[in-house]
Amino acid sequence: MTFQYYNTLKSKSKENIVFYLDEIVPQFTNKEISLILDDIQGKGLSKSNSNSSSIKNFYKYEDSSGEFADYDDLKTDALEKLYKIYVSHEISDKKAVKWRFFKNLKYTREFTINTLHINRDKKQTKRDLDYIIETESGDIIFVVCFDVLELDEYLEIVTKVTEFSQEQGIVPSEIIIAANRTYRNIPIDEKVTIKDKGITPQIWIEWVELDRAFNADDLLIVSAEEELNIAGYNFSTVEDLLDYVYHYTDGGQISIYKQIGYFAESIKEEQQELELIWKGIMIKNNL
Repeated sequence: MTFQYYNTLKSKSKENIVFYLDEIVPQFTNKEISLILDDIQGKGLSKSNSNSSSIKNFYKYEDSSGEFADYDDLKTDALEKLYKIYVSHEISDKKAVKWRFFKNLKYTREFTINTLHINRDKKQTKRDLDYIIETESGDIIFVVCFDVLELDEYLEIVTKVTEFSQEQGIVPSEIIIAANRTYRNIPIDEKVTIKDKGITPQIWIEWVELDRAFNADDLLIVSAEEELNIAGYNFSTVEDLLDYVYHYTDGGQISIYKQIGYFAESIKEEQQELELIWKGIMIKNNL
């Protein structure tokens, strides 16, 4: 079950849409929301921007610790766009995948980010790089986001990435292609050669489990040292949820419950059942 599409909502009032957006985790800051909306609207990077990267048309992102986003100040069309990208996931074009990937970067355990460069070229094509990630361990990761990844598109992306690497003199340690969907004919085991270095691209797919433990309109209650309440639509899989819980709790004994249909307009509060979906011990390595 996916969350309600924007056009099927009984109420599209600003108050109702802001209620959903306030449940996005990790929470965005005002600066991040401005960055996301500017890119979605095709606004390029201004020449005077103090965060311009040394890489042409890229923005050097610095982890924002400012105030959390105040959605009340946004116009209706901006609220609608954010709802469709982050709540209902009904938009799955390159930009939507790009900025959902950004949200996941805020709590991923795959790598620790030192510097993040974001492509802000208003002439960016579907096959161009979206991110260049410099990790604390010194690795460089190229990321391309896509909607539906087919073989021809995959091969063109590989060509684009190779050309970019040669032009900029940057050799990646890893290549990630993040897509909404893909086909089985992608040669996932074949290496790409960049300046005599063989790299096997990783394919990251936005995936919704058919028999997932929770639905988008469930409230997830994490019982840890400090209780967390999280909207189900923030996560596609249990693994994503556990990554978030690992990142934002101190570990130890963890229980996760779902309050069924908490965000569903058609289910009354007295009909909302509470069900245990995961229980275990998370051991965090603080070394």
